Amino acid sequence: MTEEKEKKHILLIEDSPTQAQYMHLLLEDAGYQIAFAETGQRGIEIAQDLQPDVVLLDVVLPDMDGFSVCKRIRQQSQLYIPILMLTEKRTDMVDKVGGLTVGADEYLSKSAEDQELLARVASLLRIRQVIEEIYKRMEGGEHIYQTFRQPMLTDRLTGLYNRHYFAEDLHRQFALAQRYLNPLGCIMMDIDLFHDFNTRYSDPAGDWMLQSVASLIKQNVREVDMIARYGGEEFVVLLPMTDMSGAA
Repeated sequence: MTEEKEKKHILLIEDSPTQAQYMHLLLEDAGYQIAFAETGQRGIEIAQDLQPDVVLLDVVLPDMDGFSVCKRIRQQSQLYIPILMLTEKRTDMVDKVGGLTVGADEYLSKSAEDQELLARVASLLRIRQVIEEIYKRMEGGEHIYQTFRQPMLTDRLTGLYNRHYFAEDLHRQFALAQRYLNPLGCIMMDIDLFHDFNTRYSDPAGDWMLQSVASLIKQNVREVDMIARYGGEEFVVLLPMTDMSGAA
């Protein structure tokens, strides 16, 4: 058996006790150290604290979908953490594309053979090792991943997601809502008389206003909600698992 200090940490985010126990024993027998979470929020918290070597993530969780969890882990991780998403079906293109879009590295059916799961985990660990070696050889390498990833997704002024990312996430969330027959809320808003304010008090004051409104929105939404600056003084919030009354 591998020594404890040499074991790789695997975070398993799975809400089925039977499935979780089976995978826990399988991975433990293979020499890995396992951390477990049965909800998406708990998985995000453990990933942030533990910084595991690999995450195994169920697509369907009781509090949020696995895609939202994947996105949050990617946002919070300072280092690259490989993520393998698990689904009940072998050929579900919606889940597969959705997972890869938000940053998953691999996609596997829960009905796959044990050896395939272990081989995928081993492959992801090799990829992580290569990336860690690159980090070590480059000054400030631990920040490279964040540096190159974030500008493509976010609005520079407010720090929110940009319109391009919103369009991608809306397409994915809408497909998931249709597949699982779940509600999906969307709130669009703008700042009244913003043009007049900006003209009267100058562009820096207008920037301050946009940043303040963005901060206010972030303080009043859930962790699973997605906020974006749609353009100019317009903002949009995407609310998974939320009907009309919940969005009001």
